[in-house]
Amino acid sequence: MAAFGTAAGRPLQGRGGSPGFRFTLYAALSIVVMFLDQRHGWLERARYVLQASAYPIQLAVSSPSAAWRWIHESFEAREVLQAENRRLQALQRDLELRSMRFEALARENGVLRGLRDALPPVAERWLAAEIVNVQLSSLRQRVLINRGATNGVFKGQAVLDDKGLVGQTTHIGPWSAEVILITDPEHAVPVQIERTGLHTIAVGTGDTTFLALPYLPPNADIK
Repeated sequence: MAAFGTAAGRPLQGRGGSPGFRFTLYAALSIVVMFLDQRHGWLERARYVLQASAYPIQLAVSSPSAAWRWIHESFEAREVLQAENRRLQALQRDLELRSMRFEALARENGVLRGLRDALPPVAERWLAAEIVNVQLSSLRQRVLINRGATNGVFKGQAVLDDKGLVGQTTHIGPWSAEVILITDPEHAVPVQIERTGLHTIAVGTGDTTFLALPYLPPNADIK
């Protein structure tokens, strides 16, 4: 293989010094750098500058994953809050229904206690009922109750409330009964005036505020 030479006839050497020279140069530079770092903290300053320069790159690299993690955590927290909100709403509805049920039971118990206290001593057996329909006019005073023959109701049975006598049953069905009120024009009931002991008949007038006593003698002592 042919060798190229210089004009003086010496072979052309490669660029750069020999390995021994480069090693000596790098060793000297290392010693100088360590000396300067020991005396002036140059490496710490260089590290500070490099870290400041690399931070935007690190932030740009980590931002997508951090953003995705934040979005994921936000959706998870929102789902948890929505589930808790639904649970609390269901609990609130349940408590409201229970409160309404307790209030209804308390009112019903109060009515039943009033009915029990209003019953005359001769009433040994009684049955509570609810009004499901009302017909009030000057010619007809009737109500429909939710108790019938299957409950032991019979025709002509007295119907009471906490104020006293209301009427009596007329037409009986299996699960309901019609009650004619004492204010109905077709109804009449025997009564006694407690102050004088006088017996007479009270007749309905079609007006819910008063009854008529048409069979009293003219000299009857009524107050």
